[in-house]
Amino acid sequence: MTRADFLELLARAKTERLLSSEADKLFGAAKGKRYSLSLDFISYSSAFGRQIHSDYDNGYKFECTTSDDHQVVVLFQEKCKEFVDQLRGQTSREIHIEVLGYDSLYQKPILGYLVKEFTERVLTPAPAPIPEPIPE
Repeated sequence: MTRADFLELLARAKTERLLSSEADKLFGAAKGKRYSLSLDFISYSSAFGRQIHSDYDNGYKFECTTSDDHQVVVLFQEKCKEFVDQLRGQTSREIHIEVLGYDSLYQKPILGYLVKEFTERVLTPAPAPIPEPIPE
C-alpha cells in the first residue's frame, strides 16, 4: 500500500461511518506499513497503561490532523517526552509513522511514531570534512 493509498484510506474512513469490523478489515491492509506524513499537532496527553502496541505503553498520544484535515492519533514512546514537548502547536511537521490500527470508538486511525528513524537521522553525526592541505 502506497502513501497515496493510505491517504485515500483516511478519506474513506472520514466520509463513511464504518462498523468496527469494516474498519478493522480496511485498516488491516495498512497495519504495519510505514509512511512519512506531514501533520499538524493539536494536543497531547499521557497515554497511561497498555496501548495498541507495547512499545507505546505509558507514553504519549498526540491528536493530529493531516494536510487534508483527516484526524489521526499518533502514539509516542515514553522516552520521547522532550520531542513531544517540542511538537506541541507545530504545523506541517513531517514525521515517520507506522500504522498500528483503528480506534472504532473515536473513529480515528492510530499511528506510532518511529523513534528509530528519528534517532538515526538526528544522533548520527555527519562525517567531518577532510581539510584542504595548506600550500607551502
